[in-house]
Amino acid sequence: MANDIRLIQLNNYIRPKVEETQSKEWVLNGKNNAFYRYLIDRYNGSVTNSAIINSYVDMIYGQGIGVKNAFTSTNDYIRFKTILKDEDLKRIVSDFVIFNEFSAQVIRNKKGDDLATIKHLPKERVAPHKENEEEEIDTYFYSRDWSNTTKFKPIPFASFGTSKDDIEIYNGAPYKAGKTYFSDPDYLSGLPYCEMERKFLTIIFRTLKTVCLLVTSLIFLTETLCQKMKKTI
Repeated sequence: MANDIRLIQLNNYIRPKVEETQSKEWVLNGKNNAFYRYLIDRYNGSVTNSAIINSYVDMIYGQGIGVKNAFTSTNDYIRFKTILKDEDLKRIVSDFVIFNEFSAQVIRNKKGDDLATIKHLPKERVAPHKENEEEEIDTYFYSRDWSNTTKFKPIPFASFGTSKDDIEIYNGAPYKAGKTYFSDPDYLSGLPYCEMERKFLTIIFRTLKTVCLLVTSLIFLTETLCQKMKKTI
């Protein structure tokens, strides 16, 4: 333990480049869309980061979406609540705080003239199509696992408002200069500290585990010696 010296660098994180690949129709956020997984791991692995994000989610979501004239427009309010359920809304808010963007599946009714439901989509499973000639993204792809697109083949969906398809995908993200396909989280500069906290807690856990094993061994040895002493007496 005395020689277990580790170096934690706070400036060694580099955001993965976003590049178009000629052989693919879609653009990924890092290799295999892995930047999303990296952010999720920093959320799960850092107690401080997780607590801050959860607080922001609770403050933004509040009590959900309300309507001022809900008592006079009861039918419209009930219909709205069936289109976008509270569970989906909170997941959308959570993705927005973690990734600074979110994706939702917009489903039309059978006639195709009105909305039927809006469903949350895990952001890490959605990837945009390359920009068209008008510099617009008119298609999004969905895959359960971008590291294995042979098994989980990406399914294309039209971007919301660009077609009359029964199902479209809406992607929400704030404008950021120089960002075409993906947004960066507001806490991007704090990611190295999240990584440091995770590593620090891992070191503490391993140290405590070693100490517990030593204490257990000492207790066992003490009990064994006491029993031997009693026998000799």
